[in-house]
Amino acid sequence: MRATKHPLFLVVIYFMLVSLQSCKYDDGEEYKPHTPYYQFTAQDKLWFNYKVADSLIFENSTGKQQLYIVIEIKEEIKKGAGYASFGFFGRGNPDHYYDGIKVELKRLDTLSYNRFEFRRTLPQGANILNGYPPGDKGEFKFGGDWTNYNGGETLREVSGNINVSSEQLDLRNTSKLIVRGKTYNNIITIIPSQPNGPIWETRKPYINTLYYDQKAGLVRMISKSGEVWDRIL
Repeated sequence: MRATKHPLFLVVIYFMLVSLQSCKYDDGEEYKPHTPYYQFTAQDKLWFNYKVADSLIFENSTGKQQLYIVIEIKEEIKKGAGYASFGFFGRGNPDHYYDGIKVELKRLDTLSYNRFEFRRTLPQGANILNGYPPGDKGEFKFGGDWTNYNGGETLREVSGNINVSSEQLDLRNTSKLIVRGKTYNNIITIIPSQPNGPIWETRKPYINTLYYDQKAGLVRMISKSGEVWDRIL
């Protein structure tokens, strides 16, 4: 008499096969044409024109200086994200790919850590359930962490206390600024959407406004008291 396989056994075998199939696609696997890929544009790349060892020097009216240096640049190009399924043996297929870059800076007199982060990724409201607009280029996002800045921390896609909306990065919404005789043509002004809470008070942030140019990067900082720190290099 032939034994009948238990239904639970068949279910387990089915999910094992599905898992093995899904494991074939990970970050290192070949890009699938049907999977949305949000890629940096030429305009995007102008916002993070940094190289390792670049220095940023700021000076106030009394001649006091703050010196920052770029210590590392981390690229995430065609990075898989939003994995739609999980198997017994690994992650499933990414439901989209994105480009990202992190520019890490150290302030030399205090050794504080700072970071600018840029990413082109999902358009607002899009996900695997709502669907992805065909041909959509996604949204360009800018965030990061600046130790002296008084911005409220966020745990969104680009975490940190620098929070810049995609609308601000539209060149039609930028402005001009003259700093120490030099004109910057595409400035965004970054101010806190909410101040840091008690958990971050150990940082003692005093910078309340950041001025960031598309091609030059950070060019001016203004403190809560109105003290101006201008980029001189």
